[in-house]
Amino acid sequence: MGMMLRRPTTGTDVDVPAAVRTAAKNAFSRRAPDARVLDLLVDTAVDDPPAEGERRLRFVEIAPDADVTVRVRELPQPGLVELVIAVRPHSAQVTEVQNDEGTVDLQQVCRGAWLAGPLRHGLVSIVVAGTGSRLRTAWVRV
Repeated sequence: MGMMLRRPTTGTDVDVPAAVRTAAKNAFSRRAPDARVLDLLVDTAVDDPPAEGERRLRFVEIAPDADVTVRVRELPQPGLVELVIAVRPHSAQVTEVQNDEGTVDLQQVCRGAWLAGPLRHGLVSIVVAGTGSRLRTAWVRV
């Protein structure tokens, strides 16, 4: 038998699948407690689907000193994408991209722009430094 949780609304016990427990433990171990979170502001998969099929994500702070824009590009290989990441201010640095499997390959293509991938569809979060504090985007499924 797996781990049981009690539903507060009904008082009934629910078995938590092992895959859910593992994903939660992995996410907890990859957290950055010293980082401020950049919230997802725009997701074209939900807000305004693009005609060309390229998904765009935009993350910002409530009192922004940083802005992260991500283009999600499907690769020819099934189930794989790459991320084109732009940060403002351009002096900021993308230091890490994480997904369900760990850290993703990252390459700076020019000042303020990075390419991450290839990576499988799943959860992803981006860590940015150089803005006076460490920032992390909210986890989002790509």
